[in-house]
Amino acid sequence: MLSERYLKIEEVVKVTSYSRAQIYRLMKSGEFPSSYRLSKNRVAWKETEIRNWSENRKSTTLMVELDRSQKLLKEVWG
Repeated sequence: MLSERYLKIEEVVKVTSYSRAQIYRLMKSGEFPSSYRLSKNRVAWKETEIRNWSENRKSTTLMVELDRSQKLLKEVWG
C-alpha cells in the first residue's frame, strides 16, 4: 500500500486558490476537509481528500451554472 501524501497549508492554498483564512472558515463550517495533526506544531491535509473536494466543488459549480443558463434560456425563449 502506498503511503498517503500530506499537504501543508501553503500547498492547500495553491491547490484551492483560497486564502488560509477562507480554508479555516470552510473547515469550521464543515464545508472543507479537516486537517490532521502530524506533530505538536504541524497540521496537514491528505492530498486525496483535497483533490476529491476540489473536483466535487468544480462539478457542483458547473451544475449551478448550467441550471442558471437553462433558466435564462427559458425566460428568453419561453
